[in-house]
Amino acid sequence: MHLRELVEQLYSMRDSGSEKSDVFVAIAPGRINLIGEHTDYNEGFVMPVSINLHTIAVGSKRKDDKLKVKSLNLKEEYEKKIWDLKPSGDWHSYVEGCIYQLLKREYQVRGVEIVLWGNIPLGGGLSSSASLEVAVVKLISEIFSLYIDSLEIAQISQKAENEFVGVPCGIMDQLTAVFGEKGKALFIDCRTWEIQKVDFPSDYSIIAVDSGVKHQLSSSNYAKRRQECEEAVRIIKKNKKNYDISSLRDVNEDILREFENRMPEVIFKRAKFVIEENTRVIKFKEALGKKDRNNIFELMKNSHQGLRVQYEVSCEELDFLVHNSWDFKYTIGARMTGGGFGGNIVALIEKGHEDEYTIFISEKFKQRFGTVPKIYFLEIQDGVRAFKINGMEKE
Repeated sequence: MHLRELVEQLYSMRDSGSEKSDVFVAIAPGRINLIGEHTDYNEGFVMPVSINLHTIAVGSKRKDDKLKVKSLNLKEEYEKKIWDLKPSGDWHSYVEGCIYQLLKREYQVRGVEIVLWGNIPLGGGLSSSASLEVAVVKLISEIFSLYIDSLEIAQISQKAENEFVGVPCGIMDQLTAVFGEKGKALFIDCRTWEIQKVDFPSDYSIIAVDSGVKHQLSSSNYAKRRQECEEAVRIIKKNKKNYDISSLRDVNEDILREFENRMPEVIFKRAKFVIEENTRVIKFKEALGKKDRNNIFELMKNSHQGLRVQYEVSCEELDFLVHNSWDFKYTIGARMTGGGFGGNIVALIEKGHEDEYTIFISEKFKQRFGTVPKIYFLEIQDGVRAFKINGMEKE
């Protein structure tokens, strides 16, 4: 989609309430997580990269208090007064939640018209929602000269998803959409929000393979995993009054081992995965920096096995793609990525062997499931950016 087409769509939305002002553009990337799943809402560690799939938001201010939004992907358009924003259970909530959070923080926002387009697959674990939220918040900041700093953009975006949309996600996706940097993996501490940038090897390729199974993170399964982790913390805190424990981040394997027979088996399994996954992320950062292929492979393998057995968020299609990727000669590592219950796997492949891998995994998948999976060749890109297009009038 060319930017010119998006601007023309914005022109087509104009009515008597539109203001002849500058047009602004915000572009926010999606992300793929190399390792560190379900650790972000447990105040743990993650290691994602921002990718060359993105959401583009084009907009301008209005003279009134009306919000007008058009999604080119969904071919839908709607309008609503910014004082009447309420969760709707559909894609509108992702946009409205951002406006709602800005108003809640007393930012001076009034009517605006926005056109949206993106090429991130929906429900695939590549963070289409956070990309949309970050693009909208950045766009509004530019339109109304709010000068919102980068960290707050991520925080507002996460709050929009948590409190307005109703998805209890962590902040990894939004931080990655904001702070991503070309050629760098991000080692993120989800408690302190400290970010270390690690060089990603130039001879590794990142490939996402879509299982074709769509997830819905606001479903009961995702929320239930978070509740199970919170229950583990509650049980440990009740019995370890001399320890300062606020999340599973504060629990090590020795402490958890004391509770193997003192908490429900499923709660123990969830906690064990999170604690082990945090350790894997730390080791993965070191292995990636050293290009230690053996360790990278084992850490990603163990991460997937933990998600499959301990956290129970994988599915037959994801397991099939991952297990067959492990068998490919030039695979550096592979695992499911994202919240689970469907979506994508991430595979690190030796550069120069991408086409071989595509043929290999596509043929295997088609033989088993009768369809050819969608495959994305990903590059690491910078985080959100915005710019102004002078003049609202067509020439």
